Amino acid sequence: MGKNSVYISFIFLTLFLASVAYAHAASLKTDTNSIHATLPTAEKIDSYKSNSDFDYETTVVPSESFAERILDWLAQMLNKLFSNEGAAPYIRYAIIAGLIIFVVLRLMNVKAQSLFFKNRKQQSMLINQEEIELMESDLDEMIRKEISDKNFHLAVRYLYLKLLKTLNTKEYINLQVHKTNFDFQYEMKDNPCIEDFTKLSRVFEFVWYGDFAVEKEIFEKIFSDFTSIFKKLND
Repeated sequence: MGKNSVYISFIFLTLFLASVAYAHAASLKTDTNSIHATLPTAEKIDSYKSNSDFDYETTVVPSESFAERILDWLAQMLNKLFSNEGAAPYIRYAIIAGLIIFVVLRLMNVKAQSLFFKNRKQQSMLINQEEIELMESDLDEMIRKEISDKNFHLAVRYLYLKLLKTLNTKEYINLQVHKTNFDFQYEMKDNPCIEDFTKLSRVFEFVWYGDFAVEKEIFEKIFSDFTSIFKKLND
């Protein structure tokens, strides 16, 4: 059974147990009919005393089982939850929304924490001294070597560094240590190549920081996109 099937089964089991508890709670509703007390005669009381069925001193009241106590507790909680008093409606809607979000995230195989906390490296490339020094090397030769060795992961990195170096040479960006690709995108906001640069920045982040597997067919498309932007920049 796959993970998604397990999560779906868990949700349905939870809803089933909740419905059982709620049905149990419904059966425990208080009778609101008015009560009219009548006093029995003295003779009637004496007849009750002589009747062993009314000897409560020796009657054993059966205790609730563990399952019944759990159902009673769930019934009380559900009675409060499904009431329309106080904050109960808001709590009810929050729980339903949470269950829906949980199921959707699990089906999509998305970790909830990734929606709120992102690795800094995955947010943007942070230029450091190593990248600056690499740009002084023969990047074209380094790219050819990595392609020849089928190390497409590293080839994408060198292609992106070559792109930054080209943009800096043409003074489209101001290449400095500790700048990010978001800084460079802002500097290029009026440049005709901004869309291509943004796209390739995203590709680079997925490949280099996200450890995205790069097969030959995928790399050929990435290489074509880099070749296209280099052609536009050199025209």
